[in-house]
Amino acid sequence: MNTAVARRTRALRELTTVLRGDPGAPVPDDAPGWAAFLELASVHGLLPAVWAALRASGRVTIPDAVLDALERAAPSGRVVPEVVLRRAYAENTVRVHRLLGTGVEILQWCAAESIRAVPLKGLHSLLAGTWSDPAVRTMADLDILVDPPEASRAFAMLRARGFGEHPDPIGEHADHHLPMLQRGDVTVELHTELLVSRWQTLAPAADVLRRARHCPTPQGEFLLADETDTLVHLVAHAQLQEETYTLLGLPLRALFETARLDPRPIDWNAARARFARASVDHVFDAHVVAAHELFAANLPIEPSVGRATSRARVHLQLAEAGVAVPDALGTWTYVVRLPRSFAHERMVDEFGTPAGAAWLWRSRARHAARRVAARLGRDGNPPTH
Repeated sequence: MNTAVARRTRALRELTTVLRGDPGAPVPDDAPGWAAFLELASVHGLLPAVWAALRASGRVTIPDAVLDALERAAPSGRVVPEVVLRRAYAENTVRVHRLLGTGVEILQWCAAESIRAVPLKGLHSLLAGTWSDPAVRTMADLDILVDPPEASRAFAMLRARGFGEHPDPIGEHADHHLPMLQRGDVTVELHTELLVSRWQTLAPAADVLRRARHCPTPQGEFLLADETDTLVHLVAHAQLQEETYTLLGLPLRALFETARLDPRPIDWNAARARFARASVDHVFDAHVVAAHELFAANLPIEPSVGRATSRARVHLQLAEAGVAVPDALGTWTYVVRLPRSFAHERMVDEFGTPAGAAWLWRSRARHAARRVAARLGRDGNPPTH
């Protein structure tokens, strides 16, 4: 195993151990190890969750004055891990509060207009109280399922209330939601189905809407999806719909969220049966294996016996092989040089270059025809070429 692979492998083991909440969970003991750890946590949107887990075990406490001093003192292009984690958590606290407020507002508008609307993914988890600390759950946008016949009316309602169409085109595969809407830094996707057409049989919108029930939440009473539908959607979205993930690629965010769902109202056997009917039961079992063996999740279901489950276990064993996990350290402040792929600000800066602008233009041009067709279809006009 080469050094880079070994470092990523160790980072995976350290990250999942920290997220399990083990009080003595080891953390990296050198700068390259921290770079791999932070990059992995960042890619999967887990930096706030890492901070919360380490803070709960008493491993990290940084007064604001010390935080600011460390940030100022770090050389250009380098960071202090504790500062990265603390900043990510603080920023996500503010963002989640803003997204929740906007989501509640939209659901209330839909209710007032008699539009049947069900929150999905992150918004569902916030309203359902999945997380003891909502700030550990990173969210890119708001996903809301609306009754398909009411989708155009819901879209027009949001436009009338200050939401504009997002400048990014709708993806080629995204045939399950309307063009994205945006107000400030909050993006909304109004879904007519939970999943792209290829996988809609796993959780058809009509069935999800029929099974949804009005539930009390701290923000008021809202229509929430059945927990089994929610689980199926999370797993399918992570492994099937998102082309950036591959089978057994361990989408940590979805795994962690699934493991934290209250298992009591979930019909786990029914969830597995849905994946089996679609001939993708290996996807479900890969998640069950990882939830059990990576996150020590107390799920009331075991992986089925078969080739797919064996492949999942072999993958996890390979991920653990050949790496000695260091003992937990009493103090751990390291200055780390991060890979260029890590820094979002750098990615944004690169889009400002002529090459970046050209790439962005080509990307939008590829999707322009589909976006126009989607808009024409939404407005009741037949798409034209």
